[in-house]
Amino acid sequence: MEFKLEGNAQFVEEAYLEAAACYTRALEAQPQDADALSKRAAAYLKLHKLQEAAADASRAAELDASLHMAHLRQGIAQFELEQYAEAKRAFQRGKQAAPKANEALAKRFLTWLRKCDAELDSTHVTVSILQKKLGQDDVEVSIDPKKLRVRVKVDGEFIDAFDKPLFEEVVPAECSWKVLGTKVELKLKKKSNGTHWDQLEEAVFQTATQVVTGPAAVFEEKPQSVPRPYASSRNWDQIEKVIGEELEAEKPEGEEAMQKLFRDIYAKADDNTRKAMNKSFQTSGGTVLSTNWKEVASKDYENERTAPSGMEWKKWG
Repeated sequence: MEFKLEGNAQFVEEAYLEAAACYTRALEAQPQDADALSKRAAAYLKLHKLQEAAADASRAAELDASLHMAHLRQGIAQFELEQYAEAKRAFQRGKQAAPKANEALAKRFLTWLRKCDAELDSTHVTVSILQKKLGQDDVEVSIDPKKLRVRVKVDGEFIDAFDKPLFEEVVPAECSWKVLGTKVELKLKKKSNGTHWDQLEEAVFQTATQVVTGPAAVFEEKPQSVPRPYASSRNWDQIEKVIGEELEAEKPEGEEAMQKLFRDIYAKADDNTRKAMNKSFQTSGGTVLSTNWKEVASKDYENERTAPSGMEWKKWG
């Protein structure tokens, strides 16, 4: 517990490397401490150690599925790692675990889920073939890298619902399809992630001397178009800024809320107030937080500690 409290104090001071080290010491004593794992994931996110953050948050969520902040941190780490499908699942689990009455938290999860959907749309193409009352045996799907064929059974006979070359290549092994009540839905994995498809079928631009297909054909037809700065048309600098702002805007509960309050007070405080906060919180073992340096300067919290009711202080090591 002592190392975790020290980690909390270091996190409040924005000493994220030191905070991660403290949480590591706490986990050496209690490897199954889900809260410590989740907090270390938060420190790793601040340090931009995304793989470590994702691993810690994932393990924390496995140990305690009710830790909605662990799910949130796992999702953020995986989103920044461009693992959008995994991130979406983490955010969905977090939304389910989060307190239902906390509307702000629910909106934050929904915002992240929308971001995941937007990115997934940039890696896949969704195709819907509208036809009611189809069973699994009433549909035949053939997906090649550059061609899609879908046949459906109507009045006892199979007919082609779609049989054309595709706008650009897909990855057949990562494509999927399912039969729903009113349609057949296909998810085609783009070979070139983020490439914008102007249409589903292959585009062809032909002149007297050449034939161009795919995205290049659309560019030839619309030469006035401004080239996109990113393949996915997304401003990653802006996305990173939004992610950072959302992290700073988190409104956690319980101990997390206390840490947020400490951090806000500390950021706006003068030197004496900061010294008072640091000494009172750290030497009292996290039981006292004072902003009055005149009072704290003469206090010896180390020897004057008062344990919470029903508990006693005990030093380890």
